[in-house]
Amino acid sequence: TSFHQGAQAIHFACTVPGSSGRACVDFLAASGADLGATNRAGGTPLHYATDRNLTGVVERLMQQSDDALRAQLTSGAMLHLDAIGDTPIVRATRKRALGVLDILIAAHVRLGISLGEAIRIAAGYGFSEALAALLSASDEAELSRDPQGRTALHLAAQYGHESCVRLLLRHPSFQTALDDAAEAGRTPLHHAAFFGRTQAVERTR
Repeated sequence: TSFHQGAQAIHFACTVPGSSGRACVDFLAASGADLGATNRAGGTPLHYATDRNLTGVVERLMQQSDDALRAQLTSGAMLHLDAIGDTPIVRATRKRALGVLDILIAAHVRLGISLGEAIRIAAGYGFSEALAALLSASDEAELSRDPQGRTALHLAAQYGHESCVRLLLRHPSFQTALDDAAEAGRTPLHHAAFFGRTQAVERTR
């Protein structure tokens, strides 16, 4: 498909499950394949392995220089219609690929890369397990905002994800975020009330 135009052998090796996939990646890497190669949609081998939730392959791809890995962790790719500009960790969050997510979280923390976007995705979709994993490793980054000025707490309240609201409010960085205003001065409580999210209203009032 158009999403995969320009893909190289290393990309497709990163879609093979089990020990065979890792062996293919090892062979291609030893033969000089570029582990950071991009297809025309911006997809790297790391995007491909993440999309298939292949923890073994993702672990192998972590064995790169910090600069090369940082470039891949922060690059967006459109491998699917629902993945416009997704970084690998955002893709792992969307797919609730928890094994891969744990590996990527560790890499983000080690390299000092923000987890904020992934936290907003998890909160907005109600993926409480992914959110818990992200919050356990996060610092102030989770207070980052989307283009409308919404934090993860705004999104969880707006979409009525009570379990995510609870997780966020237990985190030190969100305990003072109830009065935080997005565009038009709306707090998380405003968002919950406007969309009729009764349980979220009770949690955020």
